Amino acid sequence: MASHELRTPLSTILLSTESLQINSAQFSETQKQQTLARIHLTAQQMSQQIADLLTLTRAEGGKLDFSPELLDGRAFCRQVITEVQAGVPQTIEFADGGTPVKRLLG
Repeated sequence: MASHELRTPLSTILLSTESLQINSAQFSETQKQQTLARIHLTAQQMSQQIADLLTLTRAEGGKLDFSPELLDGRAFCRQVITEVQAGVPQTIEFADGGTPVKRLLG
């Protein structure tokens, strides 16, 4: 499964770079920028997948440190929304209800 999860984005990166190399003269500047953005996003996703795989491997090997700490739920949700918002066209809004939210992470 890990092999498939890494091969798919790698294939996207390879096809996109080959397309740029072969068709660069025919691509408009917008098409070039879109292709580069796709390569960049896919490389970021692949990097995260590798980091997740390494974390899982460390956890399975008993080498993952566990140090729970309090988490500010509002700040965490806002951070997630900020990261996700860049990749979606819809506006994401956060409604917290006004009650303090702190949970033990871990």
